[in-house]
Amino acid sequence: MLPLLSGPFLAVSALLAVAGAMKVFRPKYTVGALRAAGLPANRTLVRLLGLSEIGVGFAAIWTGASLWATATGIFYLGFALFVIYALRSGIPISSCGCFGSPDTPPNVGHVVLDLTATAVALAVAIDPIGSWVGLPGVELWTGVAFLLFSGATVYLLYAIVNVLPQRSSTGRQSTVRLSPTRGPVSE
Repeated sequence: MLPLLSGPFLAVSALLAVAGAMKVFRPKYTVGALRAAGLPANRTLVRLLGLSEIGVGFAAIWTGASLWATATGIFYLGFALFVIYALRSGIPISSCGCFGSPDTPPNVGHVVLDLTATAVALAVAIDPIGSWVGLPGVELWTGVAFLLFSGATVYLLYAIVNVLPQRSSTGRQSTVRLSPTRGPVSE
């Protein structure tokens, strides 16, 4: 049998790696969000952040170890704090930058997901699940179902943060988008 948090931990670790990959390939929205918050930002810094997210996500998936679970939790806690700051301060950003997509404004669903992911990761840090690459001791079809369910969960989590906010923002008549280099631009 797999430990109870194996599926959720796989999903949040994989989502972290996906978010990192998006920052590596499309850093401009993260750069814009960080600059709007008054934080240091450039494409190189954001790409390094993305590479570290990929590395931590894959290490967490590969090992299930306390160290990488802690690092995963720290990333998600940082994301939650950034989104809370953006929501409370009213920073005029159209994208939080998490997945390199425009028109994904910070929202409460993002905070809930980040804090839940933090809790899952920190629970695994306290009681590590260990390496489950190859799903040792699990029957083939159970392993296949586990991986398919975990993959679907990753997409659902992605949708909460990236797809749903885009859908809800399409009803707005006007948005303000920050250009990564030029400041606010009204559309």
